[in-house]
Amino acid sequence: MRILLSSFLLLMASCGLKAQTEQSDSILRTLKEELNYSMVQLKQKAVPSYFMSLRMQDIQSLTISSIFGSASVNDNHTRFVVPNIRIGSKELDNYKFEA
Repeated sequence: MRILLSSFLLLMASCGLKAQTEQSDSILRTLKEELNYSMVQLKQKAVPSYFMSLRMQDIQSLTISSIFGSASVNDNHTRFVVPNIRIGSKELDNYKFEA
């Protein structure tokens, strides 16, 4: 049973790699376009921004459980973008990142 489950998980992971790569390329392109557009817009403000970054977190979890011979699968996928915008000047920047 363990060998069958391991083989199934390996097969599912390998099938999704190509689609995931193609999708991440389009996501990366979209993030770059949004970053460029936003920087142009923010530089026109009274206090312009000098730095902007976008961090995307893509979380996917798969839970397989079995109770009394009945198997259940729970697949969860979450994706969100966290912007970081700095305004003013680099000389006065006191931003510290703590993980």
